[in-house]
Amino acid sequence: VKLFRPSRRGWAGLILLTGSITGAHFTISTHEMFWHDLLRRAYYLPIVWAVYLSGLRGGVIVSSVVVAIFAIHLLTGWGHHLRSQMDQIYDMAGFLAVGVGVGYVVDRSRKAAVISAQREWDGELRRLISASVHDLKSPLASIQELCDTLLQGHKLGTWEHSIGVRLQKTARRLTDVRHDLVGASRILLDRALLTETGAWMQHF
Repeated sequence: VKLFRPSRRGWAGLILLTGSITGAHFTISTHEMFWHDLLRRAYYLPIVWAVYLSGLRGGVIVSSVVVAIFAIHLLTGWGHHLRSQMDQIYDMAGFLAVGVGVGYVVDRSRKAAVISAQREWDGELRRLISASVHDLKSPLASIQELCDTLLQGHKLGTWEHSIGVRLQKTARRLTDVRHDLVGASRILLDRALLTETGAWMQHF
């Protein structure tokens, strides 16, 4: 179950944003430190955007691409503004940290949301099945009692006996349906237990 599906427009916008920041970085003079510092920090935007679009995988991919691009920019201007270049190295580590850290948290929260939605759906379905099984119990008993009366109190070939046979077949079908519903309820219960166990083990 997926609660979020990234669109192609989202990825296109991400690529456009990353390309615009990169183009500005390589175009503006290295002496314009204010703009370079601003653009360097702007790289966090596509990383966070990628995490929003694709969780940990998107964060790791885009942060790695940003670090590779920024490393080229850093090496081409190496030797100028050494203090600023040390800050840039720290930011490169920050790019990876945000991509991995925030991506991991987002993935965990989305998985938890999927598990919660599945648990809620299974609970509603189990309650519906339980109500159906309960509601079928009394009508089945009445139909079976009527069948016994018709089959025992009338001879073979009479219309009463014929109706009794048809009702008996219907009762058997409803009984099979009831048994199937009980089986389905047990399967849902087993799946709920597995889901709870998996969620519990993720904490370790």
